[in-house]
Amino acid sequence: MILKNYVGVGTLKLKTKDIPAVRASLLKQQEGIDPITGLPIEVPCLDHDHKTGKVRGVLDRKSNAWEGKVRNAFVRVGLAKTQADYAECLRRLADYVSKDYSQADTHPLHKTLLEKKIARNKKARLKRKRAKKKTNKTRGNEHTKN
Repeated sequence: MILKNYVGVGTLKLKTKDIPAVRASLLKQQEGIDPITGLPIEVPCLDHDHKTGKVRGVLDRKSNAWEGKVRNAFVRVGLAKTQADYAECLRRLADYVSKDYSQADTHPLHKTLLEKKIARNKKARLKRKRAKKKTNKTRGNEHTKN
């Protein structure tokens, strides 16, 4: 006898109607905590590996969307076609961004908050100046018509 929902050794393919119960059970096992952020789950999503279809757990909708975007970026930039392991790259990325770079030089394209404020103000001044010129030009044309 062949089971219609049998997909591998000791596993069954869930039916759509089973999702709420499975999600609730896993959410309880996770104590309502998102395994990615460590924060309470607000909108629970049953997460699965898109390559294998295996259920991994319950994520908050935001974490689920973010993980999907990260995975898609990994594929899109071509890392999936290399020997790079996705999970290992994520661990290395976390280590990399967690290092203390406070004593490192500042990149020349980086703008401090003050530099950004000065640039915004300059842009606003130029915009006002152009608007004033346009208004004066329009008024000048009105006087020449009369």
